[in-house]
Amino acid sequence: VTLGALAHLDVGQGDTLLEFSSSGPTLVGHRVKPDLVAPGSGVLSAVPGGWDFRDGTSMAAAHVAGAAAVLVAARPGWEAWQVRSAIVNTAERGVVDHAANANANANANADGEDVLRVGAGLLDLGAAATATVALSSPSLSLGVLPASSGRIVTAELSVTNLGDSALTLVLEVEDSRGVGTFDVSAPTPLHLEPAASETVTVSFRAPRASPVGGTQAFLLVEDAQSGAEVAHAALFASLR
Repeated sequence: VTLGALAHLDVGQGDTLLEFSSSGPTLVGHRVKPDLVAPGSGVLSAVPGGWDFRDGTSMAAAHVAGAAAVLVAARPGWEAWQVRSAIVNTAERGVVDHAANANANANANADGEDVLRVGAGLLDLGAAATATVALSSPSLSLGVLPASSGRIVTAELSVTNLGDSALTLVLEVEDSRGVGTFDVSAPTPLHLEPAASETVTVSFRAPRASPVGGTQAFLLVEDAQSGAEVAHAALFASLR
């Protein structure tokens, strides 16, 4: 397929979260949602008899579906869960602006890293196509705990090497916000041969004295030699 010159029209939205974008967590399981965000406003779309600029989650969903189709073609050996992880866990963090939307949605904040508003971040197809690791779950929710209980809950997550060469990785928790504490238990460094997997344990501790509310963080997977991030996953737990 050959494409000619394509015109680009800036509709002024930039990387701003729009008021119709839904937020999490889910009612059942208190899982992190959305998984990620994608362009959903001022999108050139086919309509009966021509084309038009359309808004909505239907536009964002089509971007993600298209990204998955590209990955299935480019990486025919990847399983469906690996394609999903590559898309979600390589999303770009910290680029979505909530500030312009703060008056429209009481849950909005200005830093663009609220995992219940943007998930893992903004879709980045280039990063997804070159993903080197896959996570068995695109995000982790440790559920709902009684506030001030002091309880510790855990969940397991497997890390798989998608590449053709060995990887040496370091896992850590970063950007924890809220009243609880997340931690990860994993070999340091974590060595994975091609196609190999290793299971790690993520834990959450509820403080002995704490108000109700949510705690969120990111699990970072980094290359041990370069220090570059190769994947990340949103973490969430709720105190009631």
